[in-house]
Amino acid sequence: MNKNITEILEQAGVTIDELVFAINIAGGRDPGRPIIYTEKCEIATCGTLFFSVTQDHFMRVNNNHPTHCPKCREAIRRQKKADLKRNKYSNNK
Repeated sequence: MNKNITEILEQAGVTIDELVFAINIAGGRDPGRPIIYTEKCEIATCGTLFFSVTQDHFMRVNNNHPTHCPKCREAIRRQKKADLKRNKYSNNK
């Protein structure tokens, strides 16, 4: 199965916000205290919708951290690691 969550929800006739609301209610919390949030990747070429737990959501909001989907976060992490490695070896010459 190679479908993304948006395709599955469209087939079921459910929006992402309706799913999040149902999960938060089923999780034993009232709508004022959600368990998860829907978020959208801030990278213009991506824009993927994804779910975030409350703790991660508020860490991003309160500390002005960027909102990137897991795929973009991994790509950014790999790029930073490669840049550090390249700088390490270029400074030793």
